[in-house]
Amino acid sequence: MRRLFPWIAVFILFVGFHALNYLSSPPEIAATLWVTADDFRTLAEAFHALFLIILLAGLAIHRARDFSFTIFLATISVSTAIISLRESLIAYACIFAMIFVFIVRAYVTGRMQFDLGRVKSPAIICGIGGLISGYWFLHWIDPPIMRNALLFSPLGIVYGPTLLTIGGLLCFSTSPKSFLLEASVGFSLLLSGFWGFLMYNVWYDALLIVLGLFFFIRLGSRLDYNEVFESEK
Repeated sequence: MRRLFPWIAVFILFVGFHALNYLSSPPEIAATLWVTADDFRTLAEAFHALFLIILLAGLAIHRARDFSFTIFLATISVSTAIISLRESLIAYACIFAMIFVFIVRAYVTGRMQFDLGRVKSPAIICGIGGLISGYWFLHWIDPPIMRNALLFSPLGIVYGPTLLTIGGLLCFSTSPKSFLLEASVGFSLLLSGFWGFLMYNVWYDALLIVLGLFFFIRLGSRLDYNEVFESEK
């Protein structure tokens, strides 16, 4: 039972953070997200370029992969947290701040590893899907959407593409892993996906729900873990 405490704590915290969304109406939050995505277009372009550089470098240089992927995940997490705080989107600021802490903790404790040769097919499919949809997020973008999303969809700016990219990249992580990190990302994907799909009418957020479900299927089925509730040291 003691090993369940971290899961319960993460669940309560993330549900509580999402409850903060009720402080503003969905139309107000959606309007803020539109403005935010437009205001930080240049930063989004920079993150798109960094995404490609980090991905190529990680594939080409095995020794630098764990560090470079972790730095990228931490950067887009803290960026989204700071921007959300600036725009008074308190729920998302808290969520991405916690994800940032868990990413750093996972790396420091040796639980952020990307041995691509050990990644199973379902994780590869979900990972590629998450990375593509995070990089090419077809919402919060002015027309022509298809072209503009390739250049500056709000990766590292707004919750949707950032969570998809974080989740997609973590699909390629291998044991030992951080349960707290993966559980927190899974909760965030599910809660943000349902909230965006139902409240903001962002149909693309259904992809967050799908990826979030994969995280919990993987956590619960022992697909990659020796012991589902193994405590972290």
